[in-house]
Amino acid sequence: MSDTSMPLEWTAQQWQNVQQTIYEEARRARVAARFLPLYGPIAADAETVPAEVLGVEKPTDPCACPEDRLHVSESEPLRITTIAVNVPLSSQQVAQPDLSAALSLFRRAANIIAHVEDALIFRGASGLPSGMPPVYRVTGGIPNHGLYDRGHQTKVPMNTGDELLKAVAHGIAELESRGYIGPYALALSSELFVISETPNPGTLVLPSDRIRPLIEGSLVRTGTLPPKDGVLVSLAGKPVEIVVAADIAAKFLQVSAEPRWIFRVSERFVLRVKERDAIETLIHI
Repeated sequence: MSDTSMPLEWTAQQWQNVQQTIYEEARRARVAARFLPLYGPIAADAETVPAEVLGVEKPTDPCACPEDRLHVSESEPLRITTIAVNVPLSSQQVAQPDLSAALSLFRRAANIIAHVEDALIFRGASGLPSGMPPVYRVTGGIPNHGLYDRGHQTKVPMNTGDELLKAVAHGIAELESRGYIGPYALALSSELFVISETPNPGTLVLPSDRIRPLIEGSLVRTGTLPPKDGVLVSLAGKPVEIVVAADIAAKFLQVSAEPRWIFRVSERFVLRVKERDAIETLIHI
């Protein structure tokens, strides 16, 4: 490991503890990455990736049969997004044998990055968390829309567990009608998740226990969605994926004049929606 990556005062084991702490915290805090397939890592210096949008086109040969055919659009490539948080450490914090203060700061930085990642994946630029400390920076490609805004819409009431179950069943039927089979992943807002974990009146049966056999995939909660909405995604054939250019990690930058040891925790990724028909957005009315 080069000197630009690891401060000279730390041992290889201490630096490994820092990187492991960051990785584990991000893995714990992420939501979308729990169910969306990951593609990569790709070249660390890549700035774009092919969009690979699947569609149907008319063949150039008028005698071709059938009349239409599948194709991958060579549309504008997707720009990779970078999320970064700088972590300044005092000389005393750097010198701690167990790095307890430093690990707390690195852990918090990883948590913030994971939340911003989910906000971008589910809602795009409009979903960036307003309550998050403004210590992060997003550069590169910032998507205008996330999963929530790209899906087809199922608009039904979802005030009770039974209504939520019916909404999910309807969403699955819509996906199947477009040729997208299970397993499915279901992301629910905090309010809908509470409804899914509240027993039906007069029984001990949880709505989530009836939903899971339908989706055959992950059921997760996210605070990035509107209060009573959800997103249903078909996972068969990987129509939606997260392209990873560089997984989350820390890098030592410099010693400032204060002095502070400045580190940067960052990751580089992009959401690739190859088939938007594989997404069904559940909207409460």
